[in-house]
Amino acid sequence: MAYSSGKDGELFIDNNPASARVKSWSLSASQETIDTTFLGDTDRTFKEGVRSLTGQCEIAYYSDGNGESDAKTLINKIFKPRTSSTEGGVAAEQGETTLKLGFKNYVGTLQYWTLKVLFTSMSVTCSQGEIFTASGSFTVNGAPTEVSV
Repeated sequence: MAYSSGKDGELFIDNNPASARVKSWSLSASQETIDTTFLGDTDRTFKEGVRSLTGQCEIAYYSDGNGESDAKTLINKIFKPRTSSTEGGVAAEQGETTLKLGFKNYVGTLQYWTLKVLFTSMSVTCSQGEIFTASGSFTVNGAPTEVSV
């Protein structure tokens, strides 16, 4: 047996091949509770409520020989141009994105979550002496479509 590490991580955007220059990704789950305590009870009781998943990812802007970039794909999910040069408040909708977040285990098998997400924020960073990166935060729309961990 062996530990998996960050170098074993992979990220796929909209069922494309694995993103080439992923710096990081994270996925967090939370579970709300519903209070089922009644008058006369001496102790509080709860049951499971709504679950939610959120996450973040960061990709270095690396372009291949054709000028394509996974970061460009990620950036274009939320940064949309105007649909008309006269209407400043009108742009195309983001649309749902499929993300597959995974890592290879000690025998090289991909362990993963496949999720339908909406990006809630996106930032691009360009600093002296650093690689240009795109970072996005997302919320998962419903339950994962696949879980293989």
